[in-house]
Amino acid sequence: MIGYIKLIVFLALSSTAAGARKTELEDLPNHIKNLRPSVVEIFVNGRRSGTGFVVGEQGLILTATHVVGDPAIGDQKQPIVKYKEKIEVAFSDGTRIAAMPITNPSELSVFHDMSLLRVHRPHAIALKLSTAVPPDGSLVMLMGFPLDLPQAVTYTGTIASQYPLKAGTYRDNDVFRNMIQVQAPIARGFSGGPLVDFKTNKVIGVIDIKIGGINDRLTEIGLGIRNAGGRGGVTISGIDTNEVLLNLIGVLDQFLSVGSGSAVSIEHISEFVKAQSAEKK
Repeated sequence: MIGYIKLIVFLALSSTAAGARKTELEDLPNHIKNLRPSVVEIFVNGRRSGTGFVVGEQGLILTATHVVGDPAIGDQKQPIVKYKEKIEVAFSDGTRIAAMPITNPSELSVFHDMSLLRVHRPHAIALKLSTAVPPDGSLVMLMGFPLDLPQAVTYTGTIASQYPLKAGTYRDNDVFRNMIQVQAPIARGFSGGPLVDFKTNKVIGVIDIKIGGINDRLTEIGLGIRNAGGRGGVTISGIDTNEVLLNLIGVLDQFLSVGSGSAVSIEHISEFVKAQSAEKK
């Protein structure tokens, strides 16, 4: 009898929680409507590279560094980013604008995989930032441009975990990123997009890593084929088997996902964003 009562109580609590979540999600269309004008496609050398979002009304865009450049070591042995030559952002109204990176927002920004771009977009709608990450299990949403789809995609999910991740060593000290693990189908193309606390509608992180794709061995095979420069290839009925394999590896890497990914906490760059926004007012 006691076990039966416990089961009834459990089912009642589960039903209440599900009802609360359903009510919460009824606001999703409004959230998407408010979020979309501030989320941009990022193009590098004419090709879509990832996602970004407006954080300053005078055209300040935040994205992931790996979307627009590569980490490197400067002349003074300091960490820097080598930005791509032609970076553009496209807004929801179809406007496409050239963007200029803000070099090294902070001494450690390279380790945190966050970059800021400046575009000429007066009165852009900026998203609000928050360093207060809600507890595990909280509802979040993310928006971006995955899988070569022509329009922005919005997913909802939950925070699965929060943890520091070692990103490297600088001046003999370990540098960490504060990560937010998300249970949501993050795919390539979401990188640089906003992770938004559903309750407050504020950005708490920048999408950084998908979980899934190809393993290290397939990556090594792909690199080996490219480095061989066509040597050792086999052609069957006019078909280059190496080219076919590279295409297959590329497709698997782009589309495979296990329904999870992570974001870097906005806390690593929020103060710099505030300072930049204040200077332009």
